Amino acid sequence: MRKGSHTLQKLKDPDGADVPPPPPEIIADPSVYRVNDILDSRRWGGRLEYLVNWEGYGPEERSWVPRDDVLDPTLLADFHLAHPDRPAPRPRGHPRRRLRASGAARGGRGTVRTPPAPSASLPSSATPARSRSPEF
Repeated sequence: MRKGSHTLQKLKDPDGADVPPPPPEIIADPSVYRVNDILDSRRWGGRLEYLVNWEGYGPEERSWVPRDDVLDPTLLADFHLAHPDRPAPRPRGHPRRRLRASGAARGGRGTVRTPPAPSASLPSSATPARSRSPEF
């Protein structure tokens, strides 16, 4: 199977004949809500979340929901097919990307630069004097 592709395989009985898929699971739990659309995804605190547009509710009720709380995997697959540039679940076995310190560049090179040397044309009184603090 190619990376990033989604395929459904038909179920087969021991004789090799096609078996119809099981009936959908009907959840009578009142705490389960229907999703109209998934609008966006993000990583928040190391976890993947989706911006959900709820069926029967207005845009002011849209909310970020953890990946594990979206029960229909086809919603997630359809969203990621339509938006391949948005954050997606990481494949198994791939570690999280390391975070760099603020301002640090790739390859270990920082972004701090040394100040330019004082120019010879400026008088010595124009350069700021260092404070005399004890050395530690």
